[in-house]
Amino acid sequence: MLDLVGAENERLSTLRDTDSMAQPIERALSIALGLAALSIAGSVVHREFFTPPPPSPISPPVYLPRWREALPAGIEIGNPRAPIQIVEFADFQCPFCARYAPTLHKIQDRYGRSVARVFVHWPLSMHEFARPAARAAECAAAQGRFTNMESVLYAQQDSFGRKPWDKFAADAGVRDSAAFSACVRSDGAIPRIDRGIAAAAALQLTSTPTIIVNGWKFMGGPPDSVLSKAIDRLLAGKVPDGARRSMFAWFGAH
Repeated sequence: MLDLVGAENERLSTLRDTDSMAQPIERALSIALGLAALSIAGSVVHREFFTPPPPSPISPPVYLPRWREALPAGIEIGNPRAPIQIVEFADFQCPFCARYAPTLHKIQDRYGRSVARVFVHWPLSMHEFARPAARAAECAAAQGRFTNMESVLYAQQDSFGRKPWDKFAADAGVRDSAAFSACVRSDGAIPRIDRGIAAAAALQLTSTPTIIVNGWKFMGGPPDSVLSKAIDRLLAGKVPDGARRSMFAWFGAH
C-alpha cells in the first residue's frame, strides 16, 4: 500500500513540474502570436493608409500661340539665335524650381548653341522672400552675375530671411558690393520683374516652374528624357510627343 501511495505522489509531482514548465512556454507562445498579429495588422494599415500613390502621368504639352510675348520679359542665357528657346517661369523660393534648375543646365550643356534659356521672374505672392530674391538676382545681373546668383539663391533657399542679400552676392562673385547694396535696398521698381509677372498672367499660367519650349507649355518640370525628346523632335520640324491633338494651334501659328 505504501508503495502505491508513493508512486501516486511521484506521479502528481511530475505532473506539477510539467505544468509549471509549460506555463512559461505558453506565455511565450502567446506573446509571439500577439506580436505576429500586431505586425500583420501594422502592415495592412501601412499598405492601406501610407503607401505613396503611383507617380502621376506627365500632362501633354499645350501650344501657346502668344508665347513669344514673354521673351522680352526674361533674361536670355545662351545663343540669342538658337533654334530652340526654353522659356522658364520661376520663383527663387520655389523648392521645385530649385530641384529642376540642374536639368535645364544639363540640357544647355548638351545642346550647346542650339538651345537658349530665357529666365522669367514669377515671384509668387505666397512666398515671402521670392520678390526680394528676384530683386537680388537682378542687382547681380546688373554686374553680369545672374547665373551665378541664380545658383546661389537656389542652393541656399533655407537661408532666406536669415542671411543678408549682400552675403548671397559675395557668394555669387559680385564684385561691386556697394553698388549691389544700393540696388538691393532701393524701393524703385525693377521693370523686368513686373514684366515677368504680367507675362505669367497673360499666358494664364498656374504654377512654377512652368517650362515653354518653342511655344509648347509643359506643366511643372518635364524630366530630362521628355525634354530632350521634345527638343529633338522640334529640331527635326516635328511636334513633341503627346501634342498631336493640339497641332491645329501649332500650324495656325506658323
